[in-house]
Amino acid sequence: MNRWNLWTDTLLLWLDFGNVTLSNINRDPKNLPKNWAVVNQDFATDSWVYLLVSSHGMPINHRAFPAVAHPIHLHGHDFAILQQSSTQYKVGGLNLKLDNPPRRDVALLPKDGFLVIAFKADNPGSWLMHCHIVWHAAGGLALQILENRSKIKLSPEDSSELQRICDSWNEWNTLPDGTKRVLQDDSGI
Repeated sequence: MNRWNLWTDTLLLWLDFGNVTLSNINRDPKNLPKNWAVVNQDFATDSWVYLLVSSHGMPINHRAFPAVAHPIHLHGHDFAILQQSSTQYKVGGLNLKLDNPPRRDVALLPKDGFLVIAFKADNPGSWLMHCHIVWHAAGGLALQILENRSKIKLSPEDSSELQRICDSWNEWNTLPDGTKRVLQDDSGI
């Protein structure tokens, strides 16, 4: 099971609309910008991915978040909620509901607690997982899961269209004097 503590394990996610993660899938994920907050995961097709998401701990980089619940959303999948707890996670403290667990694309991470979810690795791509409260996501409660990078197949037409869209964004967003039309002031999600 993978564990990400939203307070201490994620960097401040910063998306670049003119250079998206999907257009960089041929790069070694270790060489992607750290602030893209990409977690590279390669799984056997159709295997289940288990995530323990915890909100306990101290923020990094002097980021302060209120001690509140967080609605956690995962793009690209629905997921099974295996456990939700308002108590701090302790090793050996799991009591997973494996018999017909509820399926969602958003689940509440309780205040000072943890959430265990699982999804089937059947949709290769770059998928955001983030708090649905915008300023929490912009403050670092977000990451990208790069699922089965080697299985992401972009046709030449798809690659061309992706590049065209990024180029169009960069062209539109850059004024003749070189300044940016849109000054990005948050994560971009």
